[in-house]
Amino acid sequence: MSKKSSCIVHIGLHKTGTTSIQHFLRENRNRLQGLGFCFYHGLHIDENHVELHAATMRPDRTSTFRMKSDLVFDDSYLKATCKRVNAFFDQIENGTAVFSAEGLSLLRYVDEVEKLASIMPADVKIIAYLRNPEDYLQSHANQLSKVGITGITDKTSHAYMQSDTWMIDYEQRLEAYRTTFGQDNVIVVDYDEACTRDSNVIPSFLRLLNLENEFSEKDWQGIRRNQS
Repeated sequence: MSKKSSCIVHIGLHKTGTTSIQHFLRENRNRLQGLGFCFYHGLHIDENHVELHAATMRPDRTSTFRMKSDLVFDDSYLKATCKRVNAFFDQIENGTAVFSAEGLSLLRYVDEVEKLASIMPADVKIIAYLRNPEDYLQSHANQLSKVGITGITDKTSHAYMQSDTWMIDYEQRLEAYRTTFGQDNVIVVDYDEACTRDSNVIPSFLRLLNLENEFSEKDWQGIRRNQS
């Protein structure tokens, strides 16, 4: 399949203002499309495209969505996801497709990220936000607790929250993306610096799209950012 157009895939991480970015993208979908950025409609959640990680993650691996879902994530699910994404690209005459799903930050292996690449009929740029590890770990543990996921002792799980968890090895978590898409196509943003500078994570995301002059503070005021 030949590549066409381009796309931006925001992979989180969890607890780095991802919900705020997704909410902003959804609420401004029509305006963004007029500026050349087409935000994908998710299958299960409009603004959080959980099907992307659910379809590409190895069968034996976990995510909160996978643990809470009754769906079967097999080859048929992968093919259906690929078909849906390609249909979305077919509707884009000009512009850049935008996807956002923090579950994608859980992809650890090259074969998983290569599956993601195979779904996208376009050149891909990855955006990842990284947070102070201690704050990240505490915030993510709190979120898991809210949905009833606690006491996980399997060190390979995304829900293992002890200090030796792989979840705070950021370089390892991004390595498969850099291997698959190239170093220059994996853009890392310091979440803490972004929030200190702008009091909100959204302006930093707009800068990456070269849209900082198209929106003003009133456009993101009231959109909550991570508070824990």
